Amino acid sequence: MFDSIRVRLTVWHLAILAVLQALLCVCIYDYISFHLNQQVNGILGNVLTSVDQALGKPEVWNADPQVHAANALKLVKHTETPIAIYDATGNLMAERPSGAAHITHLVERPLTGTYVGTESENLQEHLGARRVAVRFSVQPRASAGYFIAASTSLFSRVDELRTARIAFLIRVPFMLVLTGLSGWILTGRSLTPAVLMAERARSIGADNMSERLTVLHPYDELGRLALALNELLDRLAAASVSERQFMADAAHELRTPLSIAQTATTVTLMNTDGTFEEYRSALQAIDNYLQRLSRSVNDVFRLARADAGFKSLHVEDLYLDEVVFDAVKAARMLATHKNITIGISTMESCPYRGDEALLHEMMLNLLENSIKYTRPCGNVTVKLMNNANAYEISITDTGIGISEVDRDRIFQRFYRGGPATMLAPQKVEGTGLGLSIAQWIATSHLGTLELTSSGQHGSTFVVRLPCNGDGATT
Repeated sequence: MFDSIRVRLTVWHLAILAVLQALLCVCIYDYISFHLNQQVNGILGNVLTSVDQALGKPEVWNADPQVHAANALKLVKHTETPIAIYDATGNLMAERPSGAAHITHLVERPLTGTYVGTESENLQEHLGARRVAVRFSVQPRASAGYFIAASTSLFSRVDELRTARIAFLIRVPFMLVLTGLSGWILTGRSLTPAVLMAERARSIGADNMSERLTVLHPYDELGRLALALNELLDRLAAASVSERQFMADAAHELRTPLSIAQTATTVTLMNTDGTFEEYRSALQAIDNYLQRLSRSVNDVFRLARADAGFKSLHVEDLYLDEVVFDAVKAARMLATHKNITIGISTMESCPYRGDEALLHEMMLNLLENSIKYTRPCGNVTVKLMNNANAYEISITDTGIGISEVDRDRIFQRFYRGGPATMLAPQKVEGTGLGLSIAQWIATSHLGTLELTSSGQHGSTFVVRLPCNGDGATT
């Protein structure tokens, strides 16, 4: 039952309200009780003051203490309050009405000074709870003072407190039931969007990834949650499309060399009269395509491991200028058959921490890409600079450029875009993984790889690597 947020919210609401109601009732009850006690004490205090003043009047004075006390009681107007006057030793001097001493027996306790008692006690069962107030009155003419005791019934006060308790006992459960029902209804209405989102989410699967959650109130908390979940679904849908495209492209790339190798093998086996050179040539072609296939598989496997979070980098101290120079030196051998010139401009002594083999591979992939798309007798320029506390490597070629529609997709795996001009050749060999691997290597070193410009006269790729401390993630 408590698995439901609606139930938990309602229970918590009721529990908190019950505690608050209990505290409020206790405070109100204590205030009423205190106020009633103050009223009783005030009434008894006024009676004692009247008796004390009456005892001090000259017209009531008598040498006989009993007569003196009786004369004083005659002047007191509080006829509804039982009063008793005792001498200092506790002997009864006067009382009004008859029998008042039986309900003011607290005077038998040792009392001194001018004391107003605030005790209540069931003096007799048929009389109920009463309060007795006692004051010691000092009279100059009398040889000793008097104890004045006054008593009043607490029946009306007790009845009022009982009425308050009954009212609280009725009001609190009623308020809890009413609040619980209203809380149940309000939480149900508030959580309706969440219920609709859950039902909608259950209906979304691989076959209808375009469906989205219903957003009833886009500016409240649940509305913002629905919008965030819709954005998550957009990313998942894009990732799903990318994954399917990747699988299709990978299958296509792997199928081509396999088909050619299989065909070459079949033809060679059928040619029983072939010469040694023919067999050697066929095996050489099969070997070339198998090497291409092996490279594609290794690249795909490396990118898949990178996507899964396995980035096994061998970080060490190195000089980035030496890595760039070695990559340019190796690329010049590839550029020889197209008569392409590779120029380099580097800073001296660029200390860095990273994976030297991967950084060399990144540079070589970028240079190979520039050589592939550069016209014969073209130029490729490499520059290494320190810009804003980061090493910046730019590779600029005089190639065919990249069309506008392809610039946002060139780092996608297996993607090979068209040239910026229709006069350039359309077909360039490659797996379409070089730029993806280069970007992954740059990202693994906490850097970036971007295409900063491209047109009919060439393209420029820029790698930025942080040069403060360790620039690689492991």
